[in-house]
Amino acid sequence: MEGAKAELLKYMSEIDSSCKSLLTRALVYRMRNAVDNVDFSAPELREELSKTKEKLAKSDNDLKDFVSNFDSDEKEKKDLIAKNKELEKSLETLKSQLEVYRSSFENSQKGSMTLNLSCNEKEKFPNEIHEYLSALLYKTANQTLANLDKQSCLRRYQVLKDFVESNRDISFEHTEACRREMKIDAAFKLDSTEKRLNALEKVDFYEVKNKKGGGHPKIRYYSDPDFQFSPSSTPSEKRGSKNLSHEITNKCLLLVNENQNQ
Repeated sequence: MEGAKAELLKYMSEIDSSCKSLLTRALVYRMRNAVDNVDFSAPELREELSKTKEKLAKSDNDLKDFVSNFDSDEKEKKDLIAKNKELEKSLETLKSQLEVYRSSFENSQKGSMTLNLSCNEKEKFPNEIHEYLSALLYKTANQTLANLDKQSCLRRYQVLKDFVESNRDISFEHTEACRREMKIDAAFKLDSTEKRLNALEKVDFYEVKNKKGGGHPKIRYYSDPDFQFSPSSTPSEKRGSKNLSHEITNKCLLLVNENQNQ
């Protein structure tokens, strides 16, 4: 305890020697006298110091528990967010399937023919796969019809002709994929990277933040690492922009037209 007293007196001496205010020096003088009158060996003081030490130890443990619980809560929160995203995707898939079943039921009521085909691949957006397969069927039927000889292949000609004429609304031009293709092409004609990123986000291409900072920006289709691209930092290069637009639409979208690889 004498060591604590000596340390306190030394500290006050340093204050006394460095201060110029008479009032401050008078206060230091009074504090020194008060310290001289304190019994640092008194049991009450020792007990109080012991209690203070226990409180500090408890506070330290409480802080450690808080930090531990906080880390646990953060992990649980991240897990819940990830699970929620999975459920949202599943919900979109179910909505898509429900729409197909609803359409099938309506068609059956009208006497139309319905094809129920299975495909376990998850859709990126509602009706993505259904629209693609329908448009592909329409294109194939249309091309086959164009190459048929009416007289020698009359029955096939009759069926395909009726199918094509009755289902023009399922051609590729009416699909969401076609609309997205045009929006992506328009985005790469914009004159700044920032404008491109904003336009591409509207068709579900999201920017990937570089943790280290710097470098060219990168985007992912529906945040899927299998569909990652760098939307070029030089929008003025028209040929490069056109090629990148073609690469993205060809890789990410279910296209059905003459100018794309099937």
